[in-house]
Amino acid sequence: MDVNEQPDIPLWLQYALEELEVSELGKGSENPRILEYFNEVNHPGVVKDETPWCAAFIGAMLERAGIKSTKSLMARSYLSWGQKEREEKLGSVAILKRGNNEVFGHVGFVISSTKDQIQLLSGNQSNKVSIATFRKDQLIDLRWPLTETTTMQDAQKKENETNLKTRFQIALAHVLKVEGGWSNHKDDKGGPTYKGITLNTYQRAKKDGVLPQYNGNEIEALRKLTHNQVSLIYETYYWKKAGCQYFSLPIAIALFDASVNHGPIKAVKLLQSSIGAEVDGEVGPETISFANKEALQNTLNNYISVRRTHYKQLKQFNIFGKGWLNRLSQTEQIANSYLSNQSYPPENFNLPKRKVRVKMETTETYANKKWWGESLTVWGTIVTALSTILPVIGPFIGLDISAELIRQFGDTVAKLIQIIGGVTGTTMALYGRSRATTKLTRRSMEMKI
Repeated sequence: MDVNEQPDIPLWLQYALEELEVSELGKGSENPRILEYFNEVNHPGVVKDETPWCAAFIGAMLERAGIKSTKSLMARSYLSWGQKEREEKLGSVAILKRGNNEVFGHVGFVISSTKDQIQLLSGNQSNKVSIATFRKDQLIDLRWPLTETTTMQDAQKKENETNLKTRFQIALAHVLKVEGGWSNHKDDKGGPTYKGITLNTYQRAKKDGVLPQYNGNEIEALRKLTHNQVSLIYETYYWKKAGCQYFSLPIAIALFDASVNHGPIKAVKLLQSSIGAEVDGEVGPETISFANKEALQNTLNNYISVRRTHYKQLKQFNIFGKGWLNRLSQTEQIANSYLSNQSYPPENFNLPKRKVRVKMETTETYANKKWWGESLTVWGTIVTALSTILPVIGPFIGLDISAELIRQFGDTVAKLIQIIGGVTGTTMALYGRSRATTKLTRRSMEMKI
């Protein structure tokens, strides 16, 4: 198969051929033609031509041909775009894997193929638009724009079949990028942290059996977590705890990032407050439905806005505020890049019939419960019973007790109980107030903002 052998070259491929040899300039200079590719897929904020741009190039060529692209900067976003092709044909969009990472990849237009190799025209191949040869075993999928005979139901079905693991890995790649590597800031109450995983979370993962037991230096063990272990912790305690799997990818990305940064319960509450659902920190049909009530763009914008307001209300905003808002901007950008081609529900799954509990720990409080001895109703019942029974059975056991004497005794006991309860409550309140003025002691804890 070769371009010269086929006169019917797809329009998007014709545009791509016109861009051959467009390359990065290097030495601190930026090629405006490459930056234009980013603009055409709604990423005007990218100002460096060394930013990975194969997906931006493919998207720009499709948009020029009047075909909706994913508008994403991630090659694997095309795994859920268009329709699947069984074999290579001129102009097919080919998605390749890159190394062993389940997130990264490469995307290009098919030019030719053999049994073992495939030729692609794409951007960012040796830092320029070129035709390059790749091994066939790198090929993940082949896609083609939706045809007129493809129904919307078919398109939604294909979108729903997108691998859930891929969705999680896309969201995880963003979180790992903004979390960075090792940190142990003196003002960060989370303490030692590696790729966003705090020491407390690591210890909990061991206790729960998510990670194997390790009896050595835990801080060193934290720093040596593998990618798979980090991924497992995030999926267990943040992705699933916040119910991210129940939302379309743009919302799932924003919710997952919030779950990591604020904690799952707070992340869900912020989402609920932004969409007008009941704010209880639990994901259920109402929350999922409300999140889809308006256009995804509006839902995402409202959620980002609520998170921004929350950050500004935190006491440590003057220390970490700039970084928090920068993180939020990056989250908004990556989530926006997946707004195209989204359907609802996002996965092939049954929506929960009842709320999904996201609380990591539940502690029942008895602060408002009253001891039975404080109840005048209980004492009234006891006194009434005694005043009826004792006068009858008293003479048989050598006691001469009248009903009136018993009632007087009961009133005295009830008042005494009330007095004791009042004195005890006042004493505890004064003791608690005195404790509040004592010097705080430092303890290891994990803070979610």
